[in-house]
Amino acid sequence: MRNDECIIYVYNNKGRMMQSYRKIGDMWTQTTHSNGRIRTMTAEQLLSHLLPPLAGVSVAKLKVVKLSPEVSSQKTSVPIKISRSLSRL
Repeated sequence: MRNDECIIYVYNNKGRMMQSYRKIGDMWTQTTHSNGRIRTMTAEQLLSHLLPPLAGVSVAKLKVVKLSPEVSSQKTSVPIKISRSLSRL
């Protein structure tokens, strides 16, 4: 699986989704699901967010979901804001 074929979800200890990460083109995006903000980030910044849960020093849980070929091939612009009702799916 390549980087642009998956989305990484971060859940808190109660199972609520906090953030998601996705690679679009040559940049990573971080979506904060509480307010729908989307930020671009480097691979180093992504690693600094993922390493604490992977090392077990954070209560957050990670889930990696493979995208369908149609979704992973969409390398166009990043949406400005996600609807709050959609962010909780």
